[in-house]
Amino acid sequence: SIAASALRTAAAKTVCFEESAVTSLPSGVFKGATALTTVKLGAKIKKIPSSAFEGCKKLTTVKMSDAVSSIGSKAFSGCTSIKTFKVSKSTKSISSKAFEGCTALTSVTLGKSTKKIGSSAFTNCKKLSKLAVSQKVKVSKNAFKGCKKTIKVSGKAANKKYTVEQIKKSGYKKVK
Repeated sequence: SIAASALRTAAAKTVCFEESAVTSLPSGVFKGATALTTVKLGAKIKKIPSSAFEGCKKLTTVKMSDAVSSIGSKAFSGCTSIKTFKVSKSTKSISSKAFEGCTALTSVTLGKSTKKIGSSAFTNCKKLSKLAVSQKVKVSKNAFKGCKKTIKVSGKAANKKYTVEQIKKSGYKKVK
């Protein structure tokens, strides 16, 4: 296990847990690690905790194993260099404010198990324009508040239709 905040000030550009014995990360472990550009999470890490990578402004690449079942609140909040994000096929939920303020984010592909997007999860993701779904996704209030682009949802017709309706119910109308 890694101590909370142990790596916040590290100058590392890449962090790789793919072949690691690390089984969990504490909340805020890389919060504000401004040099970090790439993260690779191995099969032993089951969840991305709250604020784990919050404020990692240079972070562009996140590779997670299919073992990740949840993304915590503010996990990637303020990661202003992430352009695309592919959620693990085992991830059931994206917590509140998980990607808040990811201003470069244009495309998100949800995993086949993703059933819920938390409140304000993608708030102020001003460039977000693509959301790929594998099933019907429940969308919480204000999940896309502050987004500027029309979000095109892709996936099987029934899943797409349901998710579009959920996004509209959450308060965001620029969706198709």
